[in-house]
Amino acid sequence: MAIAYFFVIYLRMKNKILPIVFIIVICLVPTGSLLSQIGFTLPSAKKEGKIKFELVNNIVVIPVEINKVKLSFILDTGVTSTLLFGATKDTLELRNTSVVMLRGLGEGEAVEALKSDKNKVKIGNAEDRNHSLYVVFDETINFSSRMGVPIHGILGYDFFKNFIVTINYNNKTIKYTTPKHFKEKKKKGFSTFPIHLEKGRPFINNVVINDGEKSLMLIDIGSSDSVWVFDDDGITSENEHNYFVDFLGLGLSGSIYGKRSRVREVKIGEFLFNDVNIAIPELQAVVNARMMEGRKGSLGSQLLKRFNIIFNYPKGEISLKKNAYFDDPFYYNMSGLTLEHHGLSTVKTKIGLSRGTTGNAQDGNSSATNYTLTNKYRISLEPTVVVVEVRENSAAAMADIRVGDKLVLINGKLAHEYKLYELTSLFSSKEGKLINLKIERNGNRFKKKFYLKKLF
Repeated sequence: MAIAYFFVIYLRMKNKILPIVFIIVICLVPTGSLLSQIGFTLPSAKKEGKIKFELVNNIVVIPVEINKVKLSFILDTGVTSTLLFGATKDTLELRNTSVVMLRGLGEGEAVEALKSDKNKVKIGNAEDRNHSLYVVFDETINFSSRMGVPIHGILGYDFFKNFIVTINYNNKTIKYTTPKHFKEKKKKGFSTFPIHLEKGRPFINNVVINDGEKSLMLIDIGSSDSVWVFDDDGITSENEHNYFVDFLGLGLSGSIYGKRSRVREVKIGEFLFNDVNIAIPELQAVVNARMMEGRKGSLGSQLLKRFNIIFNYPKGEISLKKNAYFDDPFYYNMSGLTLEHHGLSTVKTKIGLSRGTTGNAQDGNSSATNYTLTNKYRISLEPTVVVVEVRENSAAAMADIRVGDKLVLINGKLAHEYKLYELTSLFSSKEGKLINLKIERNGNRFKKKFYLKKLF
């Protein structure tokens, strides 16, 4: 880490993308002193802890408390240091700060951030009283709007380095155990592989694509894709048209585009997957990602979630066991749409009828009371679902859906009643499925429809 005389620190960052079918790429390269911090510990009477997580677009989202403020973070083996997004900064007391510049995926420039030391961070009953984090001020880097749930930051190596961490994707729990209290019998039924930690990130060298040689891959649970490869190596073919160019995600230094295709098989040791999705990012967008010599790409969460995983950083091991997701087909977004929450809209929802009295009517010796029935409505502010990317020649593009269109109804249901990751699942569900939309464009409303169609 080079420090200029005016106290601006230049750091390199890793590749990472986070979606709605997309992933973000961020990785700080720390100095030796950062890697040697004491980090998270458990109270003396505790041997392990356990927390629940939410799985959003294959991404693990966990509760984190920073300086007594409760937040939601992505847990990501692909990052080294803790990243906090600037939209949260006004709610936190940040300590011992200095200005830094961060560089990440994408073709843009480095972005300004704030390095803050000596923060108190808690995850369950694990606590770090001297935690360093980096606050990014660029408000366009907003994972909350793209994922549809609050995302305040990203946490990586600092959590994994002192514990043996077990991620159970079946019941969506994470267990973290101190190494001296971990019992090897808990690995029964798991297959164990050596990993190499490079600047706090785990790499595995037991990955084979098709009939190729073993490849060195980053284990990246913060990526929502299945596999990223940096070199095409004959995967795509112009004659077969077995790929399409797509928006892969938003990096710290700009948007990332690349090819999406499919390979016949991927092997991790004895585990075999067939018809696996592959993403091949454009070279200029991932120049900063090739920080490990011989690295071929990354294994992402759409593949890794098919295992329950034991990360043992202290021993340099990863253990994998098939879970209920193992045989699920690999999917991609067949609509061609990328959506995000963009501001709030006023929504008027009918909730029933109210009855009122308007007076008595006299008719000879009898009288009657007049009643009126009035519709009752609830007025609420709901997130607006907006189209931010439309893939060229996609089903949505052919239906004349455009960037900036607001989605009002999706298959008869109000758009805001869906979680964004539910829409990702809908658009990735089944070839031939009909998608009916009502959209708003320039104050006018239109009906649109298209059918999901596989491209390879």
